[in-house]
Amino acid sequence: MKCRDTNLTKLAFQMLVYPVTGHDFSQESFKKNAEGYGLTTEVMKWFVQQYIGKPEDLENPYAFPAEAKDFSNLAPTVLVTADHDPLADDGRLYAELLAKAGVQVVFKEFEGVVHGFNALAGAAKEVFDEGQYFLTDAINGFLGRK
Repeated sequence: MKCRDTNLTKLAFQMLVYPVTGHDFSQESFKKNAEGYGLTTEVMKWFVQQYIGKPEDLENPYAFPAEAKDFSNLAPTVLVTADHDPLADDGRLYAELLAKAGVQVVFKEFEGVVHGFNALAGAAKEVFDEGQYFLTDAINGFLGRK
């Protein structure tokens, strides 16, 4: 958004991996995955409090992109979430906001995995293989290649 708004540069695409785009802790995934899967909802609340300087920062779209009023003309987006992650709904809903604004979005929620799965030693090889093909297909689609 900052690149779009300041004309600093035009991004070719963005890849968001279980992103924090908002701060709505009433979302179902924050309840369903509150504990027991590594990242907890309480820890996320703490992170948000550390991140913001003042309460009005909660409404700043550069801090929390889901707060934006305009999602148009953003870079094509690959957005990945994890099934057992408090942030799952946050990412999915952001992908929906982008798509509704006409942004090209490729969304993938990896089933049966937790936040941080892409960095965990011993994670299932097929998850990484699927992720590689998923990302390659998305980038090729953005670039008009097949």
